[in-house]
Amino acid sequence: MILKVVTWNMNHNKKAGERAWDFLRYKVAPDLALVQEAHPPVGLGDDEQFIYPDTVTGAIGSSGIWSRELPLKHVPLVTSLPNALIACTVALPGDKSPLLVVSMYGTFDATSHVTPNLHRMISDLHHLLIDKAYKGGIVIGGDWNVDREFNKINPAKAPLHSLAFERLEDPFYGLQRCNKEPLRTIRHRSKFSYQDDYIYVSKALMRKVSCKVVGDPVTRELSDHLPVVAEFEV
Repeated sequence: MILKVVTWNMNHNKKAGERAWDFLRYKVAPDLALVQEAHPPVGLGDDEQFIYPDTVTGAIGSSGIWSRELPLKHVPLVTSLPNALIACTVALPGDKSPLLVVSMYGTFDATSHVTPNLHRMISDLHHLLIDKAYKGGIVIGGDWNVDREFNKINPAKAPLHSLAFERLEDPFYGLQRCNKEPLRTIRHRSKFSYQDDYIYVSKALMRKVSCKVVGDPVTRELSDHLPVVAEFEV
């Protein structure tokens, strides 16, 4: 089957939240949505699930994982960032092994840097990323607030951003970025096309993959981030 996955920072706007959820669920229409700065949708259908923290601190909402039809099972994590990092398994049709799916949000720490928290979350996921039960079936996505190409425009700060990506891409984990070429996913005024939002998957899922951003005018009204959509065969 072809699995359609989207990651999107929904911009914690409660007023526009239901519009954003309707756009995501019915216009983008993924099988799985990895969301950040999100509040739970109102009126989940019988065929929908939403994995979300039991307790959310602050007004900006949390990371979450939404599904239509595909059963989700929450995977508890020991983490200091429970509103930024959430994981679940996804049951696929037939006798296929379950996927491990993670929504990860790059929050700023007390020093106003993102990378320390990204490294903390990767470490929190370590036992899952090396678990043979998920070998070849891992999907991690989110707004990470770092850019893979940042070192090129700001070499003085290299390798501040790239180290987190290098950890995921190291053969030890073997994850790969779905888009081969950089995508602009954030609309801040800048001459540089920042990509803050990513979907990484196991190498085995990269056989037939497509990846794009949804630049719909409605998207631009609802968030300063553009949804990233990846489709691959599972």
